[in-house]
Amino acid sequence: MAASSAAVLAACSAGSSESAPPSQGDGEQIAFHSDPGGQDDLFVINADGRKLRRLTFGLEQIATALWSPDGKRLAFLARPMGSSDIYVMNADGSGRKQLTGGQGDHYDLAWSPDGERLAFSCCDEAEPGIFVIAADGTDRRRLARSSGLPSWSPDGKQIAFLSFRDGDVEIYVMTADGSDQRRLTRSRSEDANAVWSPDGSRLAFNSHRDGNDEIYVMDADGSRLQRLTKSKASDQQPRWSPDGTRILFTSFRNRDPLLRGIGDAEIVVMNADGSGKANLTHSGFWEGDPSWSPDGKRIAFAIRRDFGPSGTFQLALMNSDGSSRRTLPSVRHAGQLANNCCPAWKP
Repeated sequence: MAASSAAVLAACSAGSSESAPPSQGDGEQIAFHSDPGGQDDLFVINADGRKLRRLTFGLEQIATALWSPDGKRLAFLARPMGSSDIYVMNADGSGRKQLTGGQGDHYDLAWSPDGERLAFSCCDEAEPGIFVIAADGTDRRRLARSSGLPSWSPDGKQIAFLSFRDGDVEIYVMTADGSDQRRLTRSRSEDANAVWSPDGSRLAFNSHRDGNDEIYVMDADGSRLQRLTKSKASDQQPRWSPDGTRILFTSFRNRDPLLRGIGDAEIVVMNADGSGKANLTHSGFWEGDPSWSPDGKRIAFAIRRDFGPSGTFQLALMNSDGSSRRTLPSVRHAGQLANNCCPAWKP
């Protein structure tokens, strides 16, 4: 299956608690990627497992779709003609518009908090860089060179990103117009996947500076750096809870996050200060790509139980304490399960 920079997948294990499924309303929706018949496309399903709908057909969808902040639109990457381009459509699949084309591969999409712009990475010139474009496809502008993985601050005034301009992969921040670019981290190893806390005061990220990927936090100006995890596994992809009190991450027990869907990966949660770590999935399966529900009470994720050639990814839900796990209905083609991955909750 195709994947973007920050890849993922997972599902629940035998022995999961099936007693009382997480409470959910009919209107709560989860967008995800599936590949029935080898065609990678975008689907949506209600959190109660009903109303599975296909939104695109044969576009060669790439990993995670992104809901606009108001939940009315979806932005995504697709490569029907070979290059990965940006598309936006209404939440029901109508009104689809291609925003880019002919410049090269696009990746690392991120909505601005006001829903008016999209930041992304692209290799359309001599080197990869960060660009922004209006949600209607106009006003494409380059903000930073030798950079990628843009992440908007909650107030929309700043963008955190990684850059390799100084020889090491470090985290930088800039104003939303590309000015005042400042380096926040300094190490000889990779610092990446920076995400803002909901109040915009801190950044969580993963770093290889201590010989193994671990989760760190720092203030938004780069001060008060703190290491939150210390394990033999590769801990990556931090995700703040909606209230900012907890951080989810994926712990790759096989030590290689590039082995997508192979080996043991677990979903772990901890308090924002690193205390109270809890392995929510605790199995020998591949479980990852966690996504918080808007109220922070549930987590959608992906799972692969069968590592053989016929094994597939499924989507699952659990309460935020790991209880009441259950799989969601999977997309099928000709009676066979398709791969389902990369869940994204509607705001």
